[in-house]
Amino acid sequence: MKHLLLCFILFWHISSKANDECVNAIQLTPNANCNVSGTFSGATLSGTTPSCANNSSQDVWYKFTATEQTMAVNLSRVVTNTTMYLAMEIYEDSCTGNRFKCIAPSTDVSVYYNTDFVIGRTYYVRVLNPIPELSARSFYICIQAFPKPANDSCATAEQLTPNTNCTNTFGSFSGSLLDGPVPSCATGSRQDVWYKFTATEQTMAINLSRAVTNTTMYFAMEIYEESCSGNRFKCISQSADVGVYFGADFVIGRTYYVRVMNPAGDLSTRGFNICIQSFPKPANDTCATAAVLTPNSGCVNTAGTFRGAVLDGGVPSCAANSSQDVWYRFTATEQTMSISLSRIDTSWSMNFAMEIYEESCSGNLFKCVAPNQNAATYFNSDFTVGRTYYVRVLNPDRGIITLPFNICLRAYPKPANDTCATAVVLTPNSSCVNTAGTFSGALLDGGVPSCAANSSQDVWYRFTATEQTMSIFVSRVDTSWFINFAMEIYEEGCNGNLFKCVAPNQNAATYFNSNFTVGRTYYVRLLNPDRGIITLPFNICLQAFPKPVNDTCATATVLTPTSGCVNTAGTFSGALLDGGVPSCAANSSQDVWYRFTATEQTMSVYLSRIDTGWSMNFAMEIYEESCSGNLFKCVAPNQNAATYFNSDFTVGRTYYVRVLNPDRGIITLGFNICLQAFPKPVNDTCATATVLTPNSSCVSTVGTFSGALLDGGVASCAANSSQDVWYRFTATEQTMSVYVVRIDAGWTMNFAMEIYEESCSGNRFKCISTNQNASTYFNSDFTVGRTYYVRVLNPDRGIITLPFNICLQAFPKPANDTCATAIELTPANTCVNTSGTFRGALLDGGVPSCAANSSQDVWYRFTATGQSMSVSVIRVDSGWSMNLAMEIYEDSCTGNRLQCVPSNSNASVYSGNSFVIGRTYYVRVLNPNAAINALPFTICLVGPPPAACTPTVTIAASEITICQGTSVAFTATPVNGGTAPSYQWKVNGNNVGINSPTYTTTTLANGSVVTCTMLSNAACASPTSVTSNAITMNVTAPTVPSFTQIAPVCSGGTFTLPTVSNNGIGGVWSPVINNTATTTYTFTPSTGQCVTTATMTVVVNLVNKTTTLQGSTITASATGATYQWINCANNQPIDGATNASYTASANGSYAVIVTQNGCSATSNCVQITNLGVDTFVKGGLKIYPNPTADQLFVQLNDATEITIVDMTGKTIQRETLKSGNNSIDVSSLASGMYFIRSVSGATAKFVKK
Repeated sequence: MKHLLLCFILFWHISSKANDECVNAIQLTPNANCNVSGTFSGATLSGTTPSCANNSSQDVWYKFTATEQTMAVNLSRVVTNTTMYLAMEIYEDSCTGNRFKCIAPSTDVSVYYNTDFVIGRTYYVRVLNPIPELSARSFYICIQAFPKPANDSCATAEQLTPNTNCTNTFGSFSGSLLDGPVPSCATGSRQDVWYKFTATEQTMAINLSRAVTNTTMYFAMEIYEESCSGNRFKCISQSADVGVYFGADFVIGRTYYVRVMNPAGDLSTRGFNICIQSFPKPANDTCATAAVLTPNSGCVNTAGTFRGAVLDGGVPSCAANSSQDVWYRFTATEQTMSISLSRIDTSWSMNFAMEIYEESCSGNLFKCVAPNQNAATYFNSDFTVGRTYYVRVLNPDRGIITLPFNICLRAYPKPANDTCATAVVLTPNSSCVNTAGTFSGALLDGGVPSCAANSSQDVWYRFTATEQTMSIFVSRVDTSWFINFAMEIYEEGCNGNLFKCVAPNQNAATYFNSNFTVGRTYYVRLLNPDRGIITLPFNICLQAFPKPVNDTCATATVLTPTSGCVNTAGTFSGALLDGGVPSCAANSSQDVWYRFTATEQTMSVYLSRIDTGWSMNFAMEIYEESCSGNLFKCVAPNQNAATYFNSDFTVGRTYYVRVLNPDRGIITLGFNICLQAFPKPVNDTCATATVLTPNSSCVSTVGTFSGALLDGGVASCAANSSQDVWYRFTATEQTMSVYVVRIDAGWTMNFAMEIYEESCSGNRFKCISTNQNASTYFNSDFTVGRTYYVRVLNPDRGIITLPFNICLQAFPKPANDTCATAIELTPANTCVNTSGTFRGALLDGGVPSCAANSSQDVWYRFTATGQSMSVSVIRVDSGWSMNLAMEIYEDSCTGNRLQCVPSNSNASVYSGNSFVIGRTYYVRVLNPNAAINALPFTICLVGPPPAACTPTVTIAASEITICQGTSVAFTATPVNGGTAPSYQWKVNGNNVGINSPTYTTTTLANGSVVTCTMLSNAACASPTSVTSNAITMNVTAPTVPSFTQIAPVCSGGTFTLPTVSNNGIGGVWSPVINNTATTTYTFTPSTGQCVTTATMTVVVNLVNKTTTLQGSTITASATGATYQWINCANNQPIDGATNASYTASANGSYAVIVTQNGCSATSNCVQITNLGVDTFVKGGLKIYPNPTADQLFVQLNDATEITIVDMTGKTIQRETLKSGNNSIDVSSLASGMYFIRSVSGATAKFVKK
């Protein structure tokens, strides 16, 4: 043990650090940047416990001599992916000297940075591991010295030169101290540096900004005048990242000292930029140097600026805080002028104000325009032409700016029609034809309008009325701006009677009425009704509205009734009011007239607007026989449509329709009128009742009330009925349903119904009262074979034309409707449902004591297999509700009633334990309600299943050995299959066919194996699924007949088709042989052979032997062929004539032999009659011979020039000929027909051989 202790002490002594003790402190040299490695490995704790790190377990020592007042001691971990704790003590002069600083523990780094070091003094740094656990980790130690900047004191302030642009000078707080008193606006300042400059302008700016933009830096600033101890001109408080002083209070030539301060609590070594900017005054900074503006008709901008501007003149009354102004002047050229100021760049905001003086800088203050953001304007008509105005543009804010702006001066000449004397003449039009106008430059000419007292401008128009109904309409040109209008209209002259004053309206104004006098002149004074003048343009249009053709009853338009609504277009445009005041539309202002002759009792007159984008009102009067006849009907006003629809018209009578605009204001809107006649339906009376055929489902028959009248007495269950139609049917079941329903769910209609027995006047079997959208009678009280008459009623007072559907259903009795035909139930251990229904069921038997209102029953029976059994009846679909009840009888339908289960909702159940094994029980399932239904249900019997039985199934085939494709029928015979076994046929184990005891197929192959799997539903079946015997088919593949292909034949040639194939198969071909066209033939083998059909296509080559004739040239139509032309006179070939075309040299008959695809055919002969060698004389032109080979002789009465052209009109040759005989050489011409023409117009043709 002692040896171990000695070894440990020896090891510790050897491995302890050299600078573990203060006396061995390592000397460090301050640098601007440095890192010296150190470690706690092997270090102990020497000296007293540090007060700021009392858990320290290790220390190492360093020392350095301060070279600056601002020094930094930095500790940091070497390995950055581990956590390390560091602390520090600093002693002055010796290890036991004054403790200068104790830096508490921190993670990964430890720093002491300050300006309290003494240059030349030695400092001892005790680097501490401040946690109890020993560490062997390394760290970096760095001693940094921060020299004072050159401009650390005011005495050494750096000189700056002002520039018109911001030219930065770099500065830094690194090493700076605080020189001078504590700044009042930045009391926390730790550092400052100094600059100085001499002002070159009144407006100057000092700008400070951080040098690196990704860090935050704080600035403050003091400015002194003339010296370091001079007047403190400005103290700028702390701001982040920038510092600015910008003002117009500098004195040119004065020196200013700028103290740039770090106002934050922490020292900074960061750099910054400083710039001194000077802002020269603009040229128009004073009124005396005001810039001259020239008025323009458009806004032509002149650029201006507040940069360097100071305030020249007194405080503006409307902008008392103004700090800058610039001046402009102009001479007014119009009474209406505008001065507009605006910013140049919309991305910044600036405020404007303005003063305007008359004649001089000290003249009358004409206008003071209060501050406005981004723009300012003065626009009015109070300027004096020829007068000079001075414009003082103001920056109305306390803070000065350097932003530019635009100023523009506009003059607005008076429009031509500014006065009534120069009113513009308007011409009435049938449509709105706009005339452009404007308020630009307009003044107010005339008195104050009574309806627009604030009006500031007017312009004048005049016109002569051409109709009683006229419209004056004024509207803005551009819908993106707002403008108000008013209007006065005078009769005959500018001072005439005030016909109308139209009050102000936004964006448009109109006067439209029928009170104008044709031929009279009207003066229109168009007003800007606002106090503020405007320069906006507008449109004015004058419309005349001629009376419509049917404006009076005497000229009523004739309407023709139609079965559909065929619209006739009408209009109120120009219509007046013809006739008395309508009793149902007393405010009516217009009417137009129509007339018609009624063709049915039921008629409809319908008015409607043409365009659903507008609203209009209608009213209507209808007179009988004449304009002054009996007032048949007055239809009160209704919006957008009006109608009279009824069955009270008299066929053959004439009716006059007065269509009314029921409003006081006239309109020009168009409308549609349609006259409909509604013929009576075929089944309008009982005598013509439509026959309905009962169906098992609801098969609809379409019916309608359109044109129907009321035939018969008042229905007791629908006393207000206005229409009926009739149907009849013969009952085929006791349970029947008559159902009437609307066709379209988008409309609402009411129905009622009467049913009569045997005839229209027979016993009323049923009256069904009014019901909405549908009506039905469903019951089991019909008599089979009896005829019923159904009267379908519209139960409302108002007639309708709507269609409907009617359906008649017969409900056959179910198979188990009586006890005698009760369905057998088989008990099972669980509930195995059997489907049942009340559809068509009647009530068989007495009234059940537990369900006295029962209307229907169906019957089941079973043989008890145990004492405890249960019978359950339940609805099929949970979406509907139904009531169920039940009776159970022993041994027979009239046996002892074992149980009566009363009515229950949706299910009925009986469970008992007193059943007698082997006894038969009859179950009577009851609909316990008085109303019958057709709903299905399920019933199940739970009890011991009957003894097991083994089902089997055997199959047989109609044939086993067949030719492929032959139809084979298979039949399954079941044993113990139950009442409804199911079947699945299989071929080679794959499912085929449907659920049927038979299966027929034509797709079997040789060796195919057919089986059938049967699923028995017999209660005793075990197993329930069995498979039949297998049948293996013997299928022979059919032989394919083979034939030798018949070679192509020429049209008209002969060939035969063999009746026996090359491989000995007999049969017949179809269709019959066709030797004029290519045909595909089918070979059908004789019966009794296992053979397929075959086909063969025989190609018949056709030869195109048609020709065309042009002049004496014949051309064969065939292409890709050979040709031989022949003379039809002797049928001999013509030597050398083997081209597709042949030009005859003499009259005669010619044909061509065409050879194509190995076949030849001769064309029809073509007759040539236009050639000859005789002399040809025409118009004094004699030519011969014709045809010719070399020379053509021409005899002329007079000398002339002739032209030879070919058949295409191309000139071939020109000759000048003398009078008398001439010879022309044509030997070089190609064979064919040519024309010879003289200048006098004579023409002849000849043939060149």
